[in-house]
Amino acid sequence: EWMTMAVAMMAMGGREGEAFHVFLPPSGSRQTVSQLSTLRPSQCFSGWVGRRNVAKGSVPLTMKGLEDEEWQDLAEKLADPFVSPLEKPMILAELARRRDQVSDTVSDVLGGRRSQEALLGSRGRKQLRAARAVARQVTEDIVPEARRQAEELLEEVRGNGIEKIAADIQSRLLVAIDDATAEGMLKAPGVVSVDDIVTELRNVFSETPEGLETPSYSVVSSSDEYEVREYSSMLLASKDMSTGKQEDGNAFNELASFLFGKNDRKEAMSMTTPVITSVDREGRTRSMSFVIPSKYNLDNVPRPLQPSDVTMSRMEAVRVAAREFPGFATPAEVVRQRDALFAALQEDGIALEDGEIFVLQYNPPYTLPTFRRNEIFVRVRGGMEGTEVKEEEMKMGEEEKKVEAEEEVEAEPVSMSVEVQESKEVEVKDDMDGAAASGSSTYEEYMKQRREKGEDV
Repeated sequence: EWMTMAVAMMAMGGREGEAFHVFLPPSGSRQTVSQLSTLRPSQCFSGWVGRRNVAKGSVPLTMKGLEDEEWQDLAEKLADPFVSPLEKPMILAELARRRDQVSDTVSDVLGGRRSQEALLGSRGRKQLRAARAVARQVTEDIVPEARRQAEELLEEVRGNGIEKIAADIQSRLLVAIDDATAEGMLKAPGVVSVDDIVTELRNVFSETPEGLETPSYSVVSSSDEYEVREYSSMLLASKDMSTGKQEDGNAFNELASFLFGKNDRKEAMSMTTPVITSVDREGRTRSMSFVIPSKYNLDNVPRPLQPSDVTMSRMEAVRVAAREFPGFATPAEVVRQRDALFAALQEDGIALEDGEIFVLQYNPPYTLPTFRRNEIFVRVRGGMEGTEVKEEEMKMGEEEKKVEAEEEVEAEPVSMSVEVQESKEVEVKDDMDGAAASGSSTYEEYMKQRREKGEDV
């Protein structure tokens, strides 16, 4: 146990810019670790992990949280390379406790009593549905379109000769890829840090890219088919694509150039996500928009250089119905998703504000297709009754959980981790008493409670 925590603190502490001092305990001493930090030794394991995860925007694992999850989801977390290695012993212990459930499920699958999908967790099932959707998009949309373009190219070769159009072939191929992802041409990155590289590697497998600002919204109601959301107002930089032959990749490049400094102040603004496109009845792009970072408004935002096709506008606060789908936002897939969304809205009696369709694409072009997050949304006038997830209800639920956690602490004092806030320094004492926190307990206490229940851990 001492070696595990010592190695973890030395390996991970430096990454957070903290100095940990680990001393080898004297022979026979019950003290395992001493360190100069804001956390006591009894809190090193779960306390530090919780601190690190909160900084990353995720929620620290808790014993109660693990007990509420299906074993399939726990198995997926155990295999997830992005889950902290300091959290995995707790996950493994919980899986071992449920070995009978695992054995029964595997036996049912092998015996044909349940489908193979019973072995998958929620993320695995979502990936399976995404793989089927991508397969449909490739076979029904992308391959037929590529064949049509190849036949047109062949006709041009027969008429004009290969020499005259050779330089144009590569450009057409890249444009076809760009149109499928709404992204510009891939460019060699400038000087980047190790953290930047790690973030981009994570974005290969992330539905929503890390490190990019997204528009603010609240969920009014939700169902299996869609969500009703209320978006705050946002500033957009847009390019009209309704006239002439316009490619999505070229429009993306022009908007990105404006955002990265090709403007009247030569000011580079931060990249945001998603890319928003307005589409016609056939799913073809009519206009493309970037969301301007929220620190700007119409008075202080840089302006496009003239002459330019980039325009600035403000989208006021709006209520929309949004439907998520994976893979590629091909015109045919957009039409399929639009029809499914309209059918669900009609069945629930939700009226449209207007008929304009928007497609949101969140990911860079190198994100794996099954992880890509796309959405289609339309403006609506209302939401479903009885399924609202309001902020007041969420706060009430959080207060109830907080009260339950405080009652558990009063009934049976345990060594708890400390929630460390950036704005405060937590006073450290040499005693080993626990401190109240957000409900997560140390791995040592977790195993102790299992043993007290008579379990073979």
